[in-house]
Amino acid sequence: MAFSEKVKNEVKKKAFFRCAVCQQAFVEVHHIIPQEEGGEDTMDNAAPLCASCHDLYGGNPSKRKQIRQMRDDWYERVAAMQKVSMEEFRPIVADKNGVNALKDKKVAIYHVVLAEESFASAARMLVRLIAQAQENMPNQPRALYLDVEA
Repeated sequence: MAFSEKVKNEVKKKAFFRCAVCQQAFVEVHHIIPQEEGGEDTMDNAAPLCASCHDLYGGNPSKRKQIRQMRDDWYERVAAMQKVSMEEFRPIVADKNGVNALKDKKVAIYHVVLAEESFASAARMLVRLIAQAQENMPNQPRALYLDVEA
């Protein structure tokens, strides 16, 4: 039996539809322990992998523990990124010199550019976030915040 559509969708969403190893888009859900060896069709035995990483690492039993660790680490990163999402923020209370005062409410757009993420991938994500901000809060002033991993 294969993964149910529900499990596949949950794994993909939890991974932001990206590979747990290389963070490329267009993933499939891979059995960490193959079904032939008793691997179950559960979230715990599932890893989101792109075709390249699946070919390179998927069939290698010595990589199973590392695939699970990379998956768990990627899930944690995605969850952290999703906690800091686009949101309106209230004007900051002015400091003594008024340097930090914001006159109007703005839409905060926040993104973490991962060390292993390509420039093209980061740019696509920023365009998507900006378009989403325009769709959700049309013509509001925006502030873009980027954290870039070294």
